[in-house]
Amino acid sequence: MQLQATYPTPEHQTAANVIVDYFVSNYKIDAVLLANSCARGKATRDSCLDIVVLAKPDQSRSSLRVMESDWEAFEKSNQAIQALYQVGKYSVVHPGFTDGVFVPIERDEAAGPDDFEVEVGNFLAYSVPLWQGSDYLAELRQQWLPFTTMSCVNKDLKWLGGIVSTICITFHFMLNAVCIFNLLTGYTMPIVNFFKLCLSHAGLIRSLTINGFVKKWKKS
Repeated sequence: MQLQATYPTPEHQTAANVIVDYFVSNYKIDAVLLANSCARGKATRDSCLDIVVLAKPDQSRSSLRVMESDWEAFEKSNQAIQALYQVGKYSVVHPGFTDGVFVPIERDEAAGPDDFEVEVGNFLAYSVPLWQGSDYLAELRQQWLPFTTMSCVNKDLKWLGGIVSTICITFHFMLNAVCIFNLLTGYTMPIVNFFKLCLSHAGLIRSLTINGFVKKWKKS
């Protein structure tokens, strides 16, 4: 999926430009990124402006804590940012600060996305660089995106396969119950033909569903 910066109003774009200039001019950083709705082309007048500042975790870069503490004063004093706040219901700036150190945590497969997956997704996979001062962002993407992409695909395939397998097992039980009823009563239920048809195609349905999912993922 090709991403590009898409601003719903001139105020969003002006504020983004001002914020980039502020961080680039005052701090030693590696990149300024646009994330979430404005990066995905889904922003509206009410959308917030999500900006992420990326700085390597070494002494040659500015401290994330310093940038974060300085932000509040700049936010209150800057006219472009205050003008953005008057545009829509939720049109505020959400700044994010990261050193690019992402730590995966072992979790149960049934649990939802964790902070690691959300951060890698928002900061690396679905962000648009507004300014880059080094190759650090490209290095992080090369390091993490293949891992997270295959990990998510494997999880989705496992989940999908489990769902379809459960459906197949359910058909087995229902068909057996109907057959036993027929043997005991001597009555042939028309619905048994339906279950036989579903059962005969269950394996094919499972295969086509998973293969279709893989093909769709490869195209995206």
